[in-house]
Amino acid sequence: MSRLTGKNKAKKRSKSRVKSLNSYKLYQKKMLSKIRLFDDPILKEICDVVDIIKDKEDVILISKQMKKVLGCSEDGVGLAASQIGYRLKIIAVKENSDSYATEIMINPEVISNGEEEKEGYEGCLSYPGVTAKVLRYQEITVKYINEEIKEVEKKFEGIKAVVVQHEIDHTVGICKVGEEYDKGE
Repeated sequence: MSRLTGKNKAKKRSKSRVKSLNSYKLYQKKMLSKIRLFDDPILKEICDVVDIIKDKEDVILISKQMKKVLGCSEDGVGLAASQIGYRLKIIAVKENSDSYATEIMINPEVISNGEEEKEGYEGCLSYPGVTAKVLRYQEITVKYINEEIKEVEKKFEGIKAVVVQHEIDHTVGICKVGEEYDKGE
């Protein structure tokens, strides 16, 4: 058995890296192709409340898929189940665009909000390249069920509050970025 040395070893390593990168790019493209785009009617539908006992297996599979899709997005920080074709009230929110840590919220509901509202630009994975100026609360408290099937009440502030509000809007068929897109048509 011959051993590779010097330049040949480096070439083999380089080819292996390129092959690995190409495989990831294909996987990334496949995952991102699951995102429903602006003309898909599911984006305007109201999602069903999850029956956590009846739908548990589906929730597990959908949550995993949402994490994979969001993980492949370079700048996405939130995703609603409807954006990948499931009409269930589930959202996924990343800590930030560089993070893989993703929080799943089942049946999320804003139960209170602060008084301060602020306008800011938002984008949406279902409306690539489109941004809209949106007025959002800067502090909200949300009640939801987490992946461990425990009810949680949690306060979100700043950009995280904005992302959570955007994704909850998707669960009721609203996308303010999409509304701006529709006005421009």
